[in-house]
Amino acid sequence: MHKHRNISPSLTLWLYVYSCTWIIFRFLCRLLSPFVKGIAKQINGRTFSKDKLQSIGTARSHYDQAAIFYCSSAGEYEQAKPLINKMQPTHYVHILFFSVSGYHYAQKLKETCAFDLVPIDTFWDWKKIFKAIRPDCCLIVRHEFWPAFVACAYRYSRIYAIDVSIRQGTSNLSLQVKRWLFQCFDLVFFVSENDVQLIGETSYRYQVVGNTKFERALNRTIERKDTFEKIALIIDNTYPDLKKLIIGSAWKEDVEAALEAYTLLPLLEQLKWRLIIAPHDVENKMIQDIVSICQRKNLSYQLYGESMKADCEVLIVAEIGILFELYGCSDAALIGGGFKQGVHNIIEPAIYKIPLVSGPLTGSDREAYTYQKKELLVTIENAQQLSRWWQGIDQNKSFQTKLTAQLQTELSATSLILKELNRNTL
Repeated sequence: MHKHRNISPSLTLWLYVYSCTWIIFRFLCRLLSPFVKGIAKQINGRTFSKDKLQSIGTARSHYDQAAIFYCSSAGEYEQAKPLINKMQPTHYVHILFFSVSGYHYAQKLKETCAFDLVPIDTFWDWKKIFKAIRPDCCLIVRHEFWPAFVACAYRYSRIYAIDVSIRQGTSNLSLQVKRWLFQCFDLVFFVSENDVQLIGETSYRYQVVGNTKFERALNRTIERKDTFEKIALIIDNTYPDLKKLIIGSAWKEDVEAALEAYTLLPLLEQLKWRLIIAPHDVENKMIQDIVSICQRKNLSYQLYGESMKADCEVLIVAEIGILFELYGCSDAALIGGGFKQGVHNIIEPAIYKIPLVSGPLTGSDREAYTYQKKELLVTIENAQQLSRWWQGIDQNKSFQTKLTAQLQTELSATSLILKELNRNTL
């Protein structure tokens, strides 16, 4: 296996000691796994047998180039998909998941690239995998910066970090570790300038390119066009000539604010609008909570999928997997979570270029924070503020132009990353 770069003797010694602690940890987990069900679930499937490595090597031999994508879970996998799709025709692509849920998500989507769970983070385990895959480049998506993997990728490949964002309030120790590890990267791709400011010192190579999640969301509008058309037909037939406000990934607090705001609208405005509620949790208790709030506010309601009527003011969607399409059927969106633990994904409604509003808790989500600063996401504290925003939607003529310009910037992330990969690796 070709070595691109050498590792210093002192760092090599540290990696061996670090790797030995993981071997001990693995041994203890195997001892405990018969007694603790959760441990067995997490450690199973993380070993690469000789036969498996040989099979990987055979598959790799059919391509001139290879790439490893290291993803934490389903979210990071979705972020990587635009790059994976563009590299797959010319590369052997191997996706490695840290979480079991991410692995199962790829299974559910019938991912055609090779994918596995990562092994424990030892230099020796990684060396065997690198020998089989012989990657030209390794891409860590967002935040899985494990020392042994980083060191192995530095030695035997080129290594990049993509979609890197830094949370507000990240501890100084965590920032120091990231800065130390980033010294090994050929290039770190940050989501925004704010992330660069938050991490502080940047003695390594970096570039601000935006987030590949936006292109992934745009791709989904194409991939799921048939699904969207079916849902849009149902919604349009139910509410012809009426506007819809969707409360997406809704918590109880979001529903309370939205329904109260609706009752505060002038009667003529109420007659123009209907509400679609897609709860974060579709269990019976959440649906009953929504029904109770509707009854308390004297608002008529119906469940999605029944014989739906236009005169029902609230449509409750107790189905998983169609929120993205529902955003496309709506005229404005209240994104849930902003009154509870932090606003949910704003990218999906933004792709449809509809006015966006949320509760005040946006700091934990990079896109929400950025869009709020650029006045593309309005945050409200209560139902009264939401009602005023609602009534002013039609007067905000510049919103769509500003949002379109921002999206054009966001959608360039994949091409910018690919351009740098071509320059340095491919």
